[in-house]
Amino acid sequence: MNEQELTPSLIDYLLLIYQVRQEQGNVKAIDIANRTGYTRASVFRAVKLLEKQQLLTVGEHHWLQLTSEGSAIANRIYQRYRVCKHWLEMHGVSSDKAEQDARKLGEVISEEALECIGKNLFSVC
Repeated sequence: MNEQELTPSLIDYLLLIYQVRQEQGNVKAIDIANRTGYTRASVFRAVKLLEKQQLLTVGEHHWLQLTSEGSAIANRIYQRYRVCKHWLEMHGVSSDKAEQDARKLGEVISEEALECIGKNLFSVC
């Protein structure tokens, strides 16, 4: 499976779970609901869909655990987001607006364009 097979909403949940796990170590569905303001029912529905697609498991004490495939997809999405956000900020876009726009841009930017931006951004050329 790849991210093109996921809805934008599921991509957002996957990315959010990935980021919260990076920050806190462990995450529960209720943590996602509290952080986003989404209803618990919406978060639990997304968790079930991600489980069904084998991108997430719910472990002991209801901890959300990304599968290796879920983690790989989330990491690719996060890296695209990070490059886009940094590029926007370098060009004068406020951090808040860059964050919003980077999520949208990350969904549509080609791998070729992303690679070129990343090389120039991080002086890898």
